[in-house]
Amino acid sequence: MLCTTLKPGQWGGQTILGFVFAVLVRMDTLETIENWGKLLTVEQLGELTSISPKTLYRYIKLRKIPFIKIGNCIRLCPKAIAAWLRARQY
Repeated sequence: MLCTTLKPGQWGGQTILGFVFAVLVRMDTLETIENWGKLLTVEQLGELTSISPKTLYRYIKLRKIPFIKIGNCIRLCPKAIAAWLRARQY
């Protein structure tokens, strides 16, 4: 599992939510997401990453996570999500 130890004051401008993404997402999970054959729903990504859909929807609302809107549906491109998560690893 990806893990890092932070001392007080070492957040470096990162939010708590960004830190949660970095700690909870394992490398094998990234490979699973990247090799997913179709667009992901928020709920599917939440199950794969153990991140609540509420947090994911907040990231979407703030446009901090790449997403696709098809009508009223929100979908996530697996390769874009995997790249986004890799960019946030410590």
